[in-house]
Amino acid sequence: MQRKFTILLLLAVLLSACLPTGQSQQDVDSIVNTVVAQTMEANARIQEAVNQTLTAQAPLATATLEFTATPEPTFEPLIIITDTPFPTLTNTNVPFVPQSQSQQQPTAQPYSCYVETRFPAYREEIKAGSNFEIRWFVKNTGTRTWDAGVDLKYASGVKMTTAERVEIKNALAPGEIYKISITGKAPKNSGVQQMTWIVEGKLCYANVVIIIK
Repeated sequence: MQRKFTILLLLAVLLSACLPTGQSQQDVDSIVNTVVAQTMEANARIQEAVNQTLTAQAPLATATLEFTATPEPTFEPLIIITDTPFPTLTNTNVPFVPQSQSQQQPTAQPYSCYVETRFPAYREEIKAGSNFEIRWFVKNTGTRTWDAGVDLKYASGVKMTTAERVEIKNALAPGEIYKISITGKAPKNSGVQQMTWIVEGKLCYANVVIIIK
């Protein structure tokens, strides 16, 4: 700054020396002041130009990059669905193994029988108080022959006959059948009625089941 003032002072002295003789001191000071002012204005413009140049040449400021922490991604567990094969069916059938003859059939009893009721039919409707025929077929299913005189006797149920015993007069060999026919009388009570007889000593029964209307 002091150097610039010295230069301006020298310029003022030179100008005052160059001015024509005969001018007043006042005019000289005015001229010097004008020159000084113009010189200072020029220097200010030069300084401004220098500052603009320096600003232009200054390196560009490096942009500061800000990093935002990114949260770590979360993952849902992956569920894999696969087709489940159908179970293989295994044949679990047990092969048939023939049994011996003794295992297939129970041992035949020496004395046994079977009675088939031929009439009346099972749960046949019969008028109350009326007479009807009873027919039984007795078969010897045992291994021994029956002697003549085996009895078929009343055992239980509604008594629908006047007789209580019927004699099988003939001997019956295994497999033979004896026919019995007697007269029955329907009871007066309505509904299902049953009467049971038994072949004495031979483990079989003869039944009558009717519906009284």
